[in-house]
Amino acid sequence: MSSPSSASSVSRCTAVFNVMRTGLNVLGAELGWMAGGVLHAIETRQLRKRITQEEASLGRALLEDADASTLDAIRKRITFLHDETERFATMREAARERHVTRLRERFGNGNETVQS
Repeated sequence: MSSPSSASSVSRCTAVFNVMRTGLNVLGAELGWMAGGVLHAIETRQLRKRITQEEASLGRALLEDADASTLDAIRKRITFLHDETERFATMREAARERHVTRLRERFGNGNETVQS
């Protein structure tokens, strides 16, 4: 039979490995989240670039004394792109909340302590 100190030592090693495994799983999930964030930033940057192009188009149309329907169409495109940018930001925040909730459900909230 094993001594109580030996069993306690094995228990501590198991606890340490469990914590390390959980930490690596959380790290992997966060790295995945960061990769998604990079893609989101690229998409947002493209939208902002498009907004700048549309605003330049609006400025040119104003200088050329374009008709009201052309100006209105350009303004609507700009408004749409601004709304899309805001929607993407809101969706990203909601996705982050879901991601953190999933991690907490899967790995706990970090308040557990290891018994020695």
